[in-house]
Amino acid sequence: GFTAAVIAKPTKRFSEKDKFILDQFIMKGGKMLWLVDGMVASMDSLINSSVAMAIPSEINLADQLFRYGVRINMNLVEDLQAAAIPINTAVLGAPPKWDFFPWSFFPLVIPQQEHPVVKNLNAIKFIFASSMDTVSVDGVKKTVLLRSSEYSRVLSSPVKITLERITRTPDERQFNRPYQVVAYLLEGTFTSVFKNRIPTNLANDDDLGFLESSKPNSMIVISDGDVIRNEV
Repeated sequence: GFTAAVIAKPTKRFSEKDKFILDQFIMKGGKMLWLVDGMVASMDSLINSSVAMAIPSEINLADQLFRYGVRINMNLVEDLQAAAIPINTAVLGAPPKWDFFPWSFFPLVIPQQEHPVVKNLNAIKFIFASSMDTVSVDGVKKTVLLRSSEYSRVLSSPVKITLERITRTPDERQFNRPYQVVAYLLEGTFTSVFKNRIPTNLANDDDLGFLESSKPNSMIVISDGDVIRNEV
């Protein structure tokens, strides 16, 4: 009875049963908005310690998204065009003094594409986003919706995150991986990730109604689960 589903920052591993339900929802015309982290990283880890490690997110969706035509990489995008975070710069024992510093792990993505989904939007704050690649899939069109700035780079897993870097002036020469894609629109006829993977008796069960390919459909995949979060 649903026409669309939003997968917003999942943190637990998807079972094959859950994946099958989502897959068949798509095959039967259901629209999907995927907001999936490529890496597990959080500012909360830096509250009590100035150093944290970002590791790959293991939620068992990689094969499913790959079959539909996209891959979320196990890395983090850094961008000099970034949102600022508050840092207490007061000396020890003095009242807090909060100053704001650009935090390269929070890219401010300014939509450049003319697609109606993103046209005329203001800058969008991403939080620990990963880069994305497309996969050659027949019948599926991939459209870039959002990408980082000219001054960006990627750090492969595992990534050491430290607040100490915020005090250093970044070397622009190191930010030499421009325009990392963080959101794709996929349109076309999708192939089920369970094609040729389920027993014949289930595939032919009329009550189950298994479909190997979808009707013409579309989905959006974004490599950051926090971008949709209402922080207020």
